[in-house]
Amino acid sequence: GVEARRLRGEIDRAAATGDAGALERAEDGLADVDSTRGRMRGAVEEVIESAISGVLSDLDIGSWGPFDYPPVDIRLDEPPRVLITSPRDRIIRSHEALVSVDITTSEREAVESALLDSDDLSALVLDIGGVATFPAIVGSAGDLRGTLQTSAHEWVHYYLVAHLRPLGLRVYTAPEMLVINETLADMAGREIGDMAFRALGGIIARPANLPSENEVDGQPADPGRLDFGKEMYVTRLKVDELLSQGSIEEAEAYMEQRRLLFVEAGFYIRKLNQAYFAFNGTYAEQPESSSPVGEQMKDIRAASADVSALIATVSRVSTLAEFEESHRKHKIRVTGGG
Repeated sequence: GVEARRLRGEIDRAAATGDAGALERAEDGLADVDSTRGRMRGAVEEVIESAISGVLSDLDIGSWGPFDYPPVDIRLDEPPRVLITSPRDRIIRSHEALVSVDITTSEREAVESALLDSDDLSALVLDIGGVATFPAIVGSAGDLRGTLQTSAHEWVHYYLVAHLRPLGLRVYTAPEMLVINETLADMAGREIGDMAFRALGGIIARPANLPSENEVDGQPADPGRLDFGKEMYVTRLKVDELLSQGSIEEAEAYMEQRRLLFVEAGFYIRKLNQAYFAFNGTYAEQPESSSPVGEQMKDIRAASADVSALIATVSRVSTLAEFEESHRKHKIRVTGGG
């Protein structure tokens, strides 16, 4: 996991800085590492599935007699890439499609440029941590804690549909419903994954659901380093402001200026555009989001007895208005206000 993580970082650095030789070497090295990891896959998958199932049983989430429904079933493999598009004049996930895992960086650039030229769309081909197929495909290059969190995240998506929860059935009826759905899966998956990690003997210094404001890829940034979370959030707000004024070219020039700032500070972003924010902004706890859903979800969690209660509450909502009303009631419960 450590070597795969290092190589992925090298791929990001090379792609962001345009170092074609380093990019090719890192991609070849990652392919070799993945081949080695593949021979250990089956045993590791069983450990992860068992650990998460134990947590779900303890919490009585999705239990159907002695079984989990749906069962925890993962495949540790390279997830497909995802192509995200957004209109240039606003930030919204307009279309998306899964793309072959074998796509190269130059091919990504070609697809993105073609969509910009032919359809005037902001486009981005991104790596993702997992995809909710069945079994779920979960990236195999991360550490154990992150893999458990991602596996639990994907299981929450299964649960919302398999149990016919309104949030799962109406996820694509409005952009805000997708944000609520993904943010719940993120928060609940992180907490369930951390409980499974502890059950396997892992030690966590920082509680679940309290990510550092200056953390990148699960690791605290060096003191004095650019605060990624703060600066990315500032970037998102400025882009929203410029686009609301109709200043599309100015917003795009600003995003490239900020991308270069992040790259210089060691945060290797290949392309920062409307599609980047459309995808990452779906996860409302992330700095790329300007949605209030993240803070609202934290309030509901604070008023809930455990993560099971959080899932039960939020899974019932079928509109943004229902979510906001649920948040209002839970916040009153926490603050004691009237």
